[in-house]
Amino acid sequence: YLYDGPNYDVARDMNDTCKGNWLYNFLYINVYFKDNQNCMGWTWYIANDFQIYLLVPPLVLLYLWKQFVAYAVIGIFMAVSIWIQFSVMAKYNMSANFIGAGAERLHFQSKYYNRPYCRINPFLIGVIMAWTYLAYKQAKKAGNTLEEEREICQRSFINRVNYAIVHNWIFRYSLYIAGLAITSACVYTYFDFFKLGVNKSLLENHFYIVFSRPGFVIGLSLIIYPACLGKARILRTILGYHIFNVLSKSIYAVYMLHMELLRVYWGLRQTHEDFTEYNIWTHTI
Repeated sequence: YLYDGPNYDVARDMNDTCKGNWLYNFLYINVYFKDNQNCMGWTWYIANDFQIYLLVPPLVLLYLWKQFVAYAVIGIFMAVSIWIQFSVMAKYNMSANFIGAGAERLHFQSKYYNRPYCRINPFLIGVIMAWTYLAYKQAKKAGNTLEEEREICQRSFINRVNYAIVHNWIFRYSLYIAGLAITSACVYTYFDFFKLGVNKSLLENHFYIVFSRPGFVIGLSLIIYPACLGKARILRTILGYHIFNVLSKSIYAVYMLHMELLRVYWGLRQTHEDFTEYNIWTHTI
């Protein structure tokens, strides 16, 4: 009821889709259907989050039972995810340019980009980091003195790494450098492909797509994790500001509403749109 411009048909198509397929969103399974069957297609991320989060309780139970088994299961999940990703990309000859045109873009979006089994590895890395942090907290709680803490930490590889992060500044700063290098590589390795149009082989494309997101999470973890252990005071202070808690909730709300607001905006327009810096900034504001 908010549209009366020449782009009204776009809004009407979405409304018709939501009338027929709203149950898919309600059950968080909308990522398994074609784009033209999706109600509010941008909510694919919520469906992914929900489905992957369902794995956490059984993984935690495994961790409480036998930690080695829990880590092994995560390793199996990650290996299967990598195999599925390579298989899907090989079948559809996908490149890293998901913003391209035609069938390539449609396949990338519907067969790969939105699928939870292609998105699970960064989440599992987060689970591993949580367990790593928990192991150190338990060791620190059990040790009343620094010597006792050191002795307890020597009993497991994970806590030996945690102890080195806390008490060895050279090792800690090496992690900062490694994290910055990994995240930069994940962001800028394909700069010439996206900006300059330099062609890459399919194998290069596939490796970049599969490992760039998990790699970025690993690099970011190496930078932030020392702050969780009480180091990196400046970073810990900045990230601890309450304003970020408010912004995180606000950004989520904007994410949920922004596409519908854009549809209203475009549906009401009576003239064409010029692609200029002025229009980009005004739309952003």
